[in-house]
Amino acid sequence: MKNKRTKLQRVIDFISMVIAVAIITSTILSYSELPETVPIYLRLDGSFESFVANKYAIFVYIGIGSVMFLITSVLSMYPRIIVEKLKMTKVEITNENRDRQYSLAKTFIKILGLEFIILFGYMQYSVTQATINNVNTIGASYLVGLAIIIFSIIGYSIKSTKMK
Repeated sequence: MKNKRTKLQRVIDFISMVIAVAIITSTILSYSELPETVPIYLRLDGSFESFVANKYAIFVYIGIGSVMFLITSVLSMYPRIIVEKLKMTKVEITNENRDRQYSLAKTFIKILGLEFIILFGYMQYSVTQATINNVNTIGASYLVGLAIIIFSIIGYSIKSTKMK
């Protein structure tokens, strides 16, 4: 299979980059309003568990999201790893279905990267705004993002199996 991105994959990459740049820009513009101590860990309910006395730590969430996006971007260049090495599909890979399965895997990994950027971008923005406004929680709404990621993985597995 040629390692060429489809139009959908290019659109996903573009949207991911726009979101990452927007969140980083928003955080930089809000940086001067942040107190010296910022939250670093969240409880499951979205309340802040611990704090660190370094304003730069506020970038941790978008940093994690960006790293996850970069990992998925690199992984998408090697769909064989996803399909054959990680065994993310139960379908036997043949010469007849290899290109379809690889293309589906590449698109899935790109979507997963976008979901990571959205989730951690949302967390970044929410923590920044909550810290500025002296609120001690972002709520548990970020769990919806985690659920979406889990359902995406399940959806990919089902689709790849049906695709044969």
